Amino acid sequence: MFLILGAPVSSCGFFKHPQDPRYGASPDGIGEAFAVEVKTRAENSETPLEKISGTHLVQTNFQMACTNGHITFLQSYLPEKGISHFFYVKRNELLVNVVKDITDHMLQ
Repeated sequence: MFLILGAPVSSCGFFKHPQDPRYGASPDGIGEAFAVEVKTRAENSETPLEKISGTHLVQTNFQMACTNGHITFLQSYLPEKGISHFFYVKRNELLVNVVKDITDHMLQ
């Protein structure tokens, strides 16, 4: 167990999507009311991420869909300097549905 922003976080495993077993997610941690995803920067980076990308939004939203969560804290961590930036990501059902529809079509 570790702490994110003062709240306890436990390691977790793989979660299957509740309605579609073709999808799953493995967040880096789960708290009582949130998930955690940690991204480390390349060794030569000077700072953690300043903003998150669309890829990060899709990943964290699918994690929430699979864990039945509504909040993810994305941590961009620069280990060699021991500094982090945190991003609050709220579940976006429209994003999940659109990306899932596109992916479903690609899988058929």
